[in-house]
Amino acid sequence: MDNKLILKNNLKEIRSRAGLSQQALASIVGVSRNTISSIETGQFNPTAKLALISGGLVMNKKEILEKSRQENKGTDLFERDAMNSASHKAIAVGGLVCMFLSFMDIFLSGSFNYTLWGVYLSMTGTTLLVKYFHLKKIHELIFGIIELLLAIAFIVMHFLRYNAR
Repeated sequence: MDNKLILKNNLKEIRSRAGLSQQALASIVGVSRNTISSIETGQFNPTAKLALISGGLVMNKKEILEKSRQENKGTDLFERDAMNSASHKAIAVGGLVCMFLSFMDIFLSGSFNYTLWGVYLSMTGTTLLVKYFHLKKIHELIFGIIELLLAIAFIVMHFLRYNAR
């Protein structure tokens, strides 16, 4: 087995054992995520000098996470990735729950639950606006505004329905 393969396998194994994503490790060592990926897949071979330097800088998981938190103002990149994944799943599950409850309302009572969708759309619209302010992607702004306007419309419909009784 050649040294290139050993280095590639060791990097991925050490990174995985430390519980770090490629992005988190890249941030810690000051390279791009693509560089880490290229080393792990054998597309890029760091020089012997780089390997010696990095070998001398081996830190345990606690040291790596502490350095990462310091560089990222108290935020652990692994934790941030986990929270990002969790929020995507929570939005999807929330949408499915809203659909299920809406169908149940329609079939059981013959009415549409405007409040439920008003709350859900206000949450997803706010999420999109926050993403827009961080990433400056115009589609996030457009869909965020549309969802918040729909949320307002559903909430107004909720109150109009109860005022009409």
